[in-house]
Amino acid sequence: MNIVRRLQDDDDVSLFDCGVDEAELNERLNEYLIVRAKKLQKKDASKTWVTTEGNRVTGYYTGVFTGIPNKEAPRKIKQLTFPHAVPAYLVARLAVDKEFQHQVCIPLKTAGHSGAIRPPAKQVFMG
Repeated sequence: MNIVRRLQDDDDVSLFDCGVDEAELNERLNEYLIVRAKKLQKKDASKTWVTTEGNRVTGYYTGVFTGIPNKEAPRKIKQLTFPHAVPAYLVARLAVDKEFQHQVCIPLKTAGHSGAIRPPAKQVFMG
């Protein structure tokens, strides 16, 4: 069973390649994980959650806290007491290594989630 957990210093990101056809997007997704994700996480600028095989990262998503301007929020949310912006969590990056794509539903067990951040659905279609 794959576990979704926070990216750790000893995770091997060096082989990660999402294999996206669009070269620029592929490079940005790979480069982010390989070069920037650990640095940004240490600065609390973002959090990256991974699945691994051994210590090799097979997939990841990165999230950041943000806000939706109150005037752009749905009416039901506007009725809550958020004077300027509604707190939100943005999935900023999401990629699966090309060797692990097109696998039918993979059940996921979540480790290390706390507070307002909720894990992804119990099953994720990677394809």
